[in-house]
Amino acid sequence: MRIKAMLVVTIALFIAIPGLILHLVALFGKRWIVSIPRKSRGPNEQTHYYGLWTRCQYSNTSFVIPDISSQPNIENFVCRPNTYLRYDTSNIDISRKCYESRHQCSSIVGVHSECRCEYLSVTKIQQWCSILAAVFLCLAIFTLYLRIITTAENAIAARILIFVPVIALSLALILMIVTMVLVGAFLRRHEYEEYDVKLPKEVLRGVRIEPEMVNYYRLNAFFKNNPDVNLRRYVISAFKSLHRERYYARIDWSAGAEIAAIVLVFLGHLISVFLAFRQVQ
Repeated sequence: MRIKAMLVVTIALFIAIPGLILHLVALFGKRWIVSIPRKSRGPNEQTHYYGLWTRCQYSNTSFVIPDISSQPNIENFVCRPNTYLRYDTSNIDISRKCYESRHQCSSIVGVHSECRCEYLSVTKIQQWCSILAAVFLCLAIFTLYLRIITTAENAIAARILIFVPVIALSLALILMIVTMVLVGAFLRRHEYEEYDVKLPKEVLRGVRIEPEMVNYYRLNAFFKNNPDVNLRRYVISAFKSLHRERYYARIDWSAGAEIAAIVLVFLGHLISVFLAFRQVQ
């Protein structure tokens, strides 16, 4: 009976370890989401790749070589922190000054002292969920390993070795699923911050705002002091419709690695639950 139990624990361990590896690959991966302009309209309108910590794009670098007429181009994959500009929206001067430098959060140029760069709230939640999931996976793997190399000397230790992997894998699985649900629910959230659009005049009819290039944060900032909820919904809806027309967003391979990790962790969780149920009986 013990040999069979050890065999099952070993199987669970060898399923959980690749799950942890794939989760770590996804955690530090740079391609959870990709946003692709259907038609380039400016220097910033390039394909962007978003991870939990960075956003990246391909950039061409030219080199001048003496005695060679042609200048070779090297395409670099350039990544910056996945932060966006935030500022005091109640101050018109600060708002305009910061908005003009909105793309500097993703560059080596420092932002104005009255502006700050922050991760999106949903990104912070995804980061914490992924980190905690990795911690619980490590705990589950460590406990499963202890079950193979040691024998519990009393009932309390035996219960700990039985139930800790089940609880840890359950929590890790929940956190990983929450992360993927947020990725799907906010698939275009980075795109709304990254790419500016100019709303048509007919959309802004009745709105005291000049037709200009806006992103989601600037548009929301304007409507914070506007009591007309229906007007806000209409303008935001028009903003999102323009984005759907002009940009294409999808998940990329880092999210695929996380999905594969979820499948493996789920299998490991089923095995650990089955083993715990049999041993409790």
